[in-house]
Amino acid sequence: MDVDDFSTNRHADTSIKAEDTVLPPYRHPDLWFSDGNIALVAGEFYFNVHRGVLCRNSALLSEAIEALAAENKSGRLIEGNIVLELADRPEDLSRFLTALYDGV
Repeated sequence: MDVDDFSTNRHADTSIKAEDTVLPPYRHPDLWFSDGNIALVAGEFYFNVHRGVLCRNSALLSEAIEALAAENKSGRLIEGNIVLELADRPEDLSRFLTALYDGV
């Protein structure tokens, strides 16, 4: 056996492609609260907001948050808060959250 056999990566798994790598989301510049207790992820952004505000104003989000909290014992965290990933576009979620926090 040649000593160089162990110095190469020819046996390494090369099936991971760059597009398979998930980049962490960016903090939304306006809708991030230091006392927030849940991170909503939409697209490339996360919004650090308040569970109580969401649950009070949206039955759908309330159900999703309750289910997430029940199953998320050691799941993904952002800034120490549980993460709820949404299929919404960041622009749409931003408008929704702005309406909740600032009014229409």
